[in-house]
Amino acid sequence: MLVLAAAVGYTAFVAWQRNTGSPLMDVRLLARRPVATGAFLIAMATALMIAVFFLGTFYLQHARTYGALRTGLLFLPVADVGPGGRTGSTCVEEPVMSQEQWPEVGAPLRVVPGTASCGARTSEH
Repeated sequence: MLVLAAAVGYTAFVAWQRNTGSPLMDVRLLARRPVATGAFLIAMATALMIAVFFLGTFYLQHARTYGALRTGLLFLPVADVGPGGRTGSTCVEEPVMSQEQWPEVGAPLRVVPGTASCGARTSEH
């Protein structure tokens, strides 16, 4: 039902933007291949991240019978490193390891420490 409402809303927005004298944006931009590909990839990354957090907490709390606190602590490395692509909190203004401190290291290599610590913590048993 919500997907249908969203589709109707997007269709109404596009129709309004095409017929107004001063549109907020040129909706033809969304049909360009790089823009459409980027939007699709962002949507998939968001869906995967939500799925990992939801299914991961479900697995840890129900299959492994961990409590809420332990499950939350196990997800700290993912929340800390994953979205920001760096080691250091994404909620703090100054990260522990900034791009200036790791200029020659690409983003994938900066994510490895957090991913490894998360994997090590979840495979304790």
